[in-house]
Amino acid sequence: MSIQTDNDGKTFLSVFPTLSYFALLRAHKTNPFAQHALKLLLQHEKFGASAQRELST
Repeated sequence: MSIQTDNDGKTFLSVFPTLSYFALLRAHKTNPFAQHALKLLLQHEKFGASAQRELST
């Protein structure tokens, strides 16, 4: 599956459980979509600190 639009990304992410989703973002953090998603997670109670760590490395 190729993620071309925000709707594609939302559909893709709705399929994965939260931990798998975060692991996928970490593995592909150089991808612009993954970077955007990590930035959105900065305010998340559970994943905010981890998202910050990933964005800073």
